[in-house]
Amino acid sequence: AALHALGYDVNYADMVDRFEVYYRTPNGTVGGYGSQTNGTTGSGTRFYDDNSIVGIELVEAFNLLNNQDYLTKAKRIVEFLQAGEDDTFGGGLWWNEDQKGQQGVGDSNKPTCANGYATLFLLEYYSVCPQEEKADVLALAKRLYAWTLTNLRDPEDGCYWNDKQADGSINKIKWTYNTGVMISNGVRLYKITGEQTYLDSAIASSEGAYNYFVRPLNGLALAYPDHDPWFTTKLIRAFIDIEPYYKNAGNYIKTFINFLDYAYENARLSNGLFYEDWTGATPKRAEQLLMQDAALESLGMIALYKGETVTEE
Repeated sequence: AALHALGYDVNYADMVDRFEVYYRTPNGTVGGYGSQTNGTTGSGTRFYDDNSIVGIELVEAFNLLNNQDYLTKAKRIVEFLQAGEDDTFGGGLWWNEDQKGQQGVGDSNKPTCANGYATLFLLEYYSVCPQEEKADVLALAKRLYAWTLTNLRDPEDGCYWNDKQADGSINKIKWTYNTGVMISNGVRLYKITGEQTYLDSAIASSEGAYNYFVRPLNGLALAYPDHDPWFTTKLIRAFIDIEPYYKNAGNYIKTFINFLDYAYENARLSNGLFYEDWTGATPKRAEQLLMQDAALESLGMIALYKGETVTEE
């Protein structure tokens, strides 16, 4: 999507259309995207965060390609999320539909990723959906946002914990993308509703996330985490979202650009592949496609942020 937006020919529409080989409707249930495919039909567990991320991509594809079919497909994801919401712990979504309420099973949890990305998808869909759908879509987004803020936001720094387990305990690990998505959600809800509390929370989480995740590392004065760069991209997207309302975010983005530039020079194999560790300390997992996706998305995201486009040589 980023490369297409920059002006590269990457068969973008074909890629978006390929989501459909993951779609499945088991036993007459509401349809959704499975975690696997045989190349023709979907299989595997249906995750609520994965479905929401597909929905985000479908809305972006609609905005870039103006194909109404993408909105029709996105609406199905709204229905899948609506069917997944329950009253355990007062609301929210589980991580996936196959592991709900199973105490003692670590993957049976209500996580920030599922609820945060569902909220982001709903707010993105809200911006383009028919008027008659808007009230219900916004109401669900507000409920999921509020549940996540109440149950998984660390009041000390505004960052978000990973999940609430089926036994009610909190898994307090913090990942960049979880706090990032909730910042983006706060900005969008503020823009839609005008309610200052959404923006205040997003600003506090932005400051907290930068202070928590950015630190001296492996000889660098300021570095984002040396692992999981595909998560960090989501936090930077959030800083880009909030920068018009919070000028310090511009400095957070500059730190990331410096980190990305350093990785380009110091954290790649001789064939050009990026390490997972952008400090360059170890070439771990450089052969994985996910690492290259993270680097490419980051480069594309920053190019778009700077207003760059492909120019003819």
